[in-house]
Amino acid sequence: MFRHTILPGALVLALAVAGLPAAAFACSQCLCGSPTPPGYLLSDATKKFSYGLEDRYLSKENALAEEPGSEDQTEHRASAFVMYRPVPRVALQARLPWVWKKNTEKVTGEEEATTRSNGLGDAEVLSRVDVLRFGNLFSRRGVVAAVANVTMPTGSNDKKNDLGDRLEAHLQPGTGAWSGTFGLASDLSLISSSMSASVMGRVNGESSHGYRYGNVLLFNTGYARTLSDTWQAALELNGRVADKDRTEEGADDPNSGGALLYLAPSVRWGAFGPLALDFLVQIPIAENLYGDQTEKTTGRIALVWTQ
Repeated sequence: MFRHTILPGALVLALAVAGLPAAAFACSQCLCGSPTPPGYLLSDATKKFSYGLEDRYLSKENALAEEPGSEDQTEHRASAFVMYRPVPRVALQARLPWVWKKNTEKVTGEEEATTRSNGLGDAEVLSRVDVLRFGNLFSRRGVVAAVANVTMPTGSNDKKNDLGDRLEAHLQPGTGAWSGTFGLASDLSLISSSMSASVMGRVNGESSHGYRYGNVLLFNTGYARTLSDTWQAALELNGRVADKDRTEEGADDPNSGGALLYLAPSVRWGAFGPLALDFLVQIPIAENLYGDQTEKTTGRIALVWTQ
């Protein structure tokens, strides 16, 4: 269950999104975005398979919890993914990342200390089922879909440094716990454009070391348009409202959680037939974060093959 502390921020951000026209973690749990892109209905539903490689760059800064100072966290997530449509109403997607993380700790009065780690991340499986469809053979269609995503603890949560000490939770390639995301997504396809919106909740499990990332409410709205035979463009609002993390000592991390809203423009270039390039950035435009945190712009680039 989401704690009552996140609900006021969720309502404020939801109202902000509702007043706009409808239209993809520095740790993996910080990621937010649409479960299916706003151009989902612009694609050909008869195409059953899509394969891809993507890289996501994430960055944030926050205060140290136990001593004066701050830390900068950056992360690259290079993932292989596949999307399969067994029938037009059902889409399945699987993703497996390799993660590179860097943490630069700046304790007041001391030299900076940089720690790096890398390894296999947590695998994800997403399913989307269209439960309601609107329209007919002579008109464009609208869809309401149920979305479920499961993240499995395939990544290591026991990485150690050169001295044999276990790295802290945010430097581990994996979370060491299962998590599930569930919600609804809606899409409306127009002549050469589409709009989308979604609301989802993510519930995070606890690792064997006692760390639990905060539960999250995610909401998104976006608009996509076909610009030419080779270009599509989209603009989204990606929102996240999160509880604080619970540390391995059993206390809330004061510099985690809160509400955040991103503006996310993206383009797709498909000049080589079934092969396309996707580019996306997420720019923080409103935030109400707990403690001392700064979320920075994130980026995604992907190479997608559809057949």
